[in-house]
Amino acid sequence: MFKTLIIKEIQESIINFRFLFIFLICIILIPVSFYLGADEYKTRKEHIDNLENLYIQKNEGNVRYDIEAEGYRRPSPLSIFCIGLENFLPDKAVTNRDTSMQFSRDWGLNNPLSLLTGKMDFVYVVSFIMSLLVLALTFNSISGEKENGTIRLILSNQVPKWKIIIAKIVGPYMLFAISFISGILLGVVLLQLAKSGIEMNASFFKVLLLITFMSLLFLFTIFNIGIFLSIVSKGTYLSMISSLLLYIFIALLVPKLSPMLAQVIYPVKSIQVHNTEKNMLLEQKTNERENLKKELMTKLKNSYGVPLSLRELENAPEIEATYNQIIVPLYDEQTSLIDEKYNKEMDNEISKIENAYQQKISKQKGVALNISRLSPFISYINLISDISSTGFSEVENFNEQAQKFQNSIKADIYNKIIVKKYYDSGGYRSRSEYNDFDSEKAMVPRISAYKYLTPSYAIYKNWPDLLLICSFAILFFMACVVAFLKYDVR
Repeated sequence: MFKTLIIKEIQESIINFRFLFIFLICIILIPVSFYLGADEYKTRKEHIDNLENLYIQKNEGNVRYDIEAEGYRRPSPLSIFCIGLENFLPDKAVTNRDTSMQFSRDWGLNNPLSLLTGKMDFVYVVSFIMSLLVLALTFNSISGEKENGTIRLILSNQVPKWKIIIAKIVGPYMLFAISFISGILLGVVLLQLAKSGIEMNASFFKVLLLITFMSLLFLFTIFNIGIFLSIVSKGTYLSMISSLLLYIFIALLVPKLSPMLAQVIYPVKSIQVHNTEKNMLLEQKTNERENLKKELMTKLKNSYGVPLSLRELENAPEIEATYNQIIVPLYDEQTSLIDEKYNKEMDNEISKIENAYQQKISKQKGVALNISRLSPFISYINLISDISSTGFSEVENFNEQAQKFQNSIKADIYNKIIVKKYYDSGGYRSRSEYNDFDSEKAMVPRISAYKYLTPSYAIYKNWPDLLLICSFAILFFMACVVAFLKYDVR
């Protein structure tokens, strides 16, 4: 009997034109979202490759002591599923001899209108289009049959209520899942035919299966929400209005309000203000260090009766010998101590400021996420974006790899080339000392193997979202069963 009920629901769903419409949406929008995402990925990657090649050609064979090293980040291949923060993540990290690091972005928007309307990636299709269609499909699944009197006829056969409601959930959802998976398979075929540049290896298909499963689980939650509202509503019209209002609340209001509430609850200054304060501190410490060096040189020259201007030494060999043999070694010895002290202070203070700011940002982000997790939409989007290496965790990942890049440049280049400044009344003269460093043979510094987040790490990092998606699915499924057991068909 249970199998018969499921077959009946599937047959009725096939006859229903709404399912045909959903099938068409799946086999059109999902492949299109894959194709558009792959096309943008390919264009972005080629752009970054060209920029890095120009950077290498510019510096190859002439890696100077003051080189601005550039570490490039290519777009994630999995961004075809979720564009996420890809439009706002930096393209490269630039570091210099002063050990300051800046992030920049060379890729602009080909279509600025997309900033206003958003891009139609796979996650957008699932979370906003497919979910709305699911609610449109289920809002009258029970209330409509009550008004038509068909539900009363079914119950007159003494069929257990739990079998009826499970059949009404399983039958249509199976058909919906088949349509959804068909769209994904067609999308994969389109990627292969279009030579998208996406490597179709075992790792890709594992991620694809994971994202497909999470998407179906998320849509199963929305499916059950629609049926639950159809059960508890007194009529089809009320069920439709309830579904629309709930969609507005969990899909539109909660995601928009959560960051605003987080800013009110835990305010944090903007990144622009933070960077300005950090650069001001760096400049202040640098000026203090250089002023000490100037004062030291003036003091040493006065002590040995050497003119303050180095130009005057050209016509005074004895004084110049005193300068080169006595003052310069003393100056070098004491300035090395000054550099060691101030560099350590700058590193410590900048690290403290950066760590304190990142902790505040993380706390504010945590507040916003916890509020937004009232909606299954945010849990789904947050999880899929991190699996695709385009979410919040990718920001932290890029910062970590940029810091490692900066440390390697410092060890391989900057620390091997000592630049000394000898101040006088007219300015300074500089001298570079190379320690086992050949600028012509040195490799141009770059991030040779950028590592994206692994799906397992993304799931570990976002286990609350995974748990919430599963919990929402089970909760609303049980709510449908319990509500229908108490359902009054009169």
